[in-house]
Amino acid sequence: MEELVYGLDRRTRKLCKLYFRLVNYLQPDFFLDFFPSSPCYRFYVTAACKKVSYHQINHEYSFDDVNDKEHLATKCCVAHIPLTNNYQDSVEGVLNNLSSDSVLVLEGIKKDKDTNLFWKKLIMDSRVGVTFDLYYCGIVFLKTNMTKQNYIVNY
Repeated sequence: MEELVYGLDRRTRKLCKLYFRLVNYLQPDFFLDFFPSSPCYRFYVTAACKKVSYHQINHEYSFDDVNDKEHLATKCCVAHIPLTNNYQDSVEGVLNNLSSDSVLVLEGIKKDKDTNLFWKKLIMDSRVGVTFDLYYCGIVFLKTNMTKQNYIVNY
């Protein structure tokens, strides 16, 4: 993949590899990429899982435009949301529409005071199970039947 997708900074490459491993493990049906900062995520995600349906959410194509939206509530999905733009509405919409087998990846959880506070509130949300604080990003598992726990990982 490093030869196919070149010119990435160290942090972006690290996050791409993380998303590759996460998608390879979960084998989700959908990957929702909200306002991606780089097209590289698509390459890594589709290489990790051949069956994944990749949807890029941006100003032209909103979350409401996803064709398979009725399937999101029953299938495994990974949603990548950077904490920029109108991230509160994006996270709320995803939490209300995805199945409990789904996972959220939030980039920029320690970017500023507001995003850090949002992350702490999200950890306490009743729709959220296990969370991982990786400093650059947070991983949120929506399985609420698991013991609620927040892990801080030096990533």
